[in-house]
Amino acid sequence: MRIDLVDGAIIPGCMTIEPAVDFRRPLHPQLESIRRLEALVRGDRRSICDQRFVRLVEALRAADALAAGASLREIGLGMLGDDWPGDGEHLKSRARRRVALAGELTRAGPGAVLARRI
Repeated sequence: MRIDLVDGAIIPGCMTIEPAVDFRRPLHPQLESIRRLEALVRGDRRSICDQRFVRLVEALRAADALAAGASLREIGLGMLGDDWPGDGEHLKSRARRRVALAGELTRAGPGAVLARRI
């Protein structure tokens, strides 16, 4: 696999990624990551779609919106669309969950995501 870095390159030129398995850690999550990487290389985007990542990306967008001073309503309408607050306030509830997850992500950092604690 080749990764081209535009800015902030660690070393110039191409880099090779070689997945490694650490037998001191649980194997299943490592093998799943390798399978997703292989699917990405094949161009099979359907097999790498994970609702967890969709939620995490929405939470990161919510964190950015909060940092810019957006309200819960603005986050709900701008990010998730639909009518505010929605039937049974489903949109408002979803926006609240993304804001809560944004707080968890901010506190825990990327290590928690990679360790699947979030």
